[in-house]
Amino acid sequence: MIITTTSTIQGKEIIEYIDIVNGEAIMGANIVRDLFASVRDVVGGRAGAYESKLKEARDIAMEEMKQLAKQKGANAIVGIDVDYEVVRDGMLMVAVSGTAVRV
Repeated sequence: MIITTTSTIQGKEIIEYIDIVNGEAIMGANIVRDLFASVRDVVGGRAGAYESKLKEARDIAMEEMKQLAKQKGANAIVGIDVDYEVVRDGMLMVAVSGTAVRV
């Protein structure tokens, strides 16, 4: 499945715009506190444990979005957007959305 942040896919014609698709992942209540506590892992200015958890949440949300697009008959998603939010009680939410299309 082709996934892009742009509204077009170079070299491909969008045959059908199907629907808006999205995916979310919320990491547990203690994850943000634990991640900030793990800043001791910082090497070269980067917090490895924090980046790992962000990537895990993003991957879960992206996979959920891709599965929804496939269920709707899409073979590509254009215009994707990724948002990160700290929600109540210190939970971390990653939300992704885009437009499911057929090319």
